[in-house]
Amino acid sequence: MYKFKKFLSIFFITFLLYLLITDCLAAGYYCFANPLFYLFFSLIIIWYFENYKGASILPIAIVCFAGIMSVYNYINYGRSIEILSVILIFIVIPYSFSYLYNKKLNLAKAVSFSVLSIYSLLFIFFAAYVYYNNSYLYSDLGYYLNKYAGIIIIKVINIYRQMGISNALIDKFKPELIIILKDVFLLSPAILIIFSWFSLWLSFVVLKNRILKESNNNKGSFFRADENLLKWKASDFLIIGLITGLIIIIFANGLYKFIGYNIVIILASVFFVQGLTILSFYFKKNNVNKILRFFAYALILLFSNPFLIFIIMLGIFDEWFDFRKVNNIKLK
Repeated sequence: MYKFKKFLSIFFITFLLYLLITDCLAAGYYCFANPLFYLFFSLIIIWYFENYKGASILPIAIVCFAGIMSVYNYINYGRSIEILSVILIFIVIPYSFSYLYNKKLNLAKAVSFSVLSIYSLLFIFFAAYVYYNNSYLYSDLGYYLNKYAGIIIIKVINIYRQMGISNALIDKFKPELIIILKDVFLLSPAILIIFSWFSLWLSFVVLKNRILKESNNNKGSFFRADENLLKWKASDFLIIGLITGLIIIIFANGLYKFIGYNIVIILASVFFVQGLTILSFYFKKNNVNKILRFFAYALILLFSNPFLIFIIMLGIFDEWFDFRKVNNIKLK
């Protein structure tokens, strides 16, 4: 009976992932701009590993489903990179993270190795595609920027017209909107990496808290109780990366300036999580009510500009001031 229930649960999980992949491919490249896709895939695959630890045929089933679907419904070489990106980002990243964590790597290493390795692989594929087609990066990039900006502009303008905004007002802010869309496109590497690693981290924390509360015996559990995330601290070398990104922004021009922006945004997201960890540490240490905690986190999200910068700076300065005395704990 247990094996039959296990088979049914694996089948339904695989079918659910198949439906999500179908939705991603139906949405096209816009699926990568939806953080919910990253979160859903991460939650499902980490939950699967928590229950079965990779012992079933789920990975093979997912690849077979995705391959059959891609060949049957999307036999179009123009979408090959898109299909490959969907499978790598939404399936392989959370699966490789779960596999690495199950092999006793800590949370930070499992997240960084899985995310950076897959995105490096995608970059190699993209570079090979550019080289194979003898493409000029600047000309092709300009073409794609204008193409996707134009497509999105048309959709946005139609929405504004349905809202009753006049054509004169639309024409006034249309040039600025095109510039914003192009900037967002150039910052997409940082956005994709942040969506991927943050969804893994958030899914892991949510599932771990739920599982450890329900289970008193943590022996043999996928989630290890020996790793205290409230004392997590980023590597000191990330400060060097942050300074490097700032130097690139100051001295570079044109497209190269966005390399610095991407580096700074990615590392700032890491220090943002470290700042939130410091906040959570003192909330728990002082037994702050859960309702007050909820309002504090809600304020950070609602009034993101001042609080976001404060939390990031808190995480950065923790590298020197060690607000939680983590270094002293390690020495002991």
